[in-house]
Amino acid sequence: MRFKTLDETQALQFPGFIRPDLLDDEDLSDFIFYAAEDERGLLGMAVVDPEINGPELLSIAVIPSALRTGVGSGLLGFIKQDLEKLLGSQGRAYDTYALFSLLTPQMEQKEDLIGFLKSNDFFEAERNEVYQIRIHDLLSSDLLDRARMSSQYRVMQLKAVTRGQLAAFCDELDNMGRFSGYDFDSMDQDISMFVTEGERIIGCALFNRAGEKLLDNEGIYMENAAKRPQALMAMLKNCFDEAEDNMPERSEVSFVIESKEGEKLLKSLMPQAKPVDEIISMTTVLYPVDPALE
Repeated sequence: MRFKTLDETQALQFPGFIRPDLLDDEDLSDFIFYAAEDERGLLGMAVVDPEINGPELLSIAVIPSALRTGVGSGLLGFIKQDLEKLLGSQGRAYDTYALFSLLTPQMEQKEDLIGFLKSNDFFEAERNEVYQIRIHDLLSSDLLDRARMSSQYRVMQLKAVTRGQLAAFCDELDNMGRFSGYDFDSMDQDISMFVTEGERIIGCALFNRAGEKLLDNEGIYMENAAKRPQALMAMLKNCFDEAEDNMPERSEVSFVIESKEGEKLLKSLMPQAKPVDEIISMTTVLYPVDPALE
């Protein structure tokens, strides 16, 4: 059995080995395609996105006649070796230490896939619930309807924020120990909003288009939110006003809840939101975690 990487053109000759929704992904050319083959031809293929806050295993498929013969495990081993070299050559090994896979109940043979990942040293890192609500319903919220804020703050679309402002904002988040590795270029430039005080960013609500009628929330942050509730509400109202104007009727927005506190906040702001899905994050270590990092 031989393992190798394919370019996008080569991989698309075998679309049946790729998760169907990935075929229309605008980032398809950025993915890495790993293949297993022998004298019979292609036996399996895995798709990895190397850039989402560390590499993500997006898809893995093996032909039925080769199941449980070590093809999938061999592919994962080859992927790990290749990513270790790739990340090390980019000087990123110190902060990119895991390969992860996100699973939803809609994925075929979910339990089989989880069992396969666990047998190959993946562990279940967390389970997050996904809430979804219609954008029009959000705009009818009493909280958003009363959104007003002091003139000392300003709401800006992502496309209007400078690179310098974004860099300074990310540095502040880093210093507070908060996640700052957002791919701002992948966010919707019109619907994603920031709140500034003077030239300094103090809050953001980031979204990307997950489908024609679906908006995904990538993160919401407001410095000293308890003291600035109106700024938070005004920022969100601007986001959803823009979404209502630029997306088809009956479009929805989804939120991935990562903590009990986040769930409580979402329910208080948007009581109409209902849990519609669950995401399971499976992770395996590529590089040991630097003990100096939490």
